Amino acid sequence: MRGALAFCVPSVQAADGFWRSSLTQPNAFTDPETSGTAFFSFGIAWGINHGVLDRAKFLPVVTKSWAALGTAVSAEGRLGYVQAVGAAPGPSTKDNTNDYATGAFLLTGEQLLKL
Repeated sequence: MRGALAFCVPSVQAADGFWRSSLTQPNAFTDPETSGTAFFSFGIAWGINHGVLDRAKFLPVVTKSWAALGTAVSAEGRLGYVQAVGAAPGPSTKDNTNDYATGAFLLTGEQLLKL
């Protein structure tokens, strides 16, 4: 089934629009996590744009996550709350940033412009 993961991802999105570092234990790391949120948001927006995902069902999910991601951008323009690269879920803080998360954030924005 094309897009099968996308049907599970919204069910573990937090009320604030972010996904947490651990999808199976969201209370283990309560701070937002932007790299996963950006990657999920990109995938969902891309899926809508390419007819893989139903717009009516998934647009609210991606717009909620995009709004959340905007709150994680500092006054200097850095995307914070990026989990460090590792073999397991880990913590993130507003000062944690990394290029891969920024790239996913920008790709998400590009897909949202096409919606």
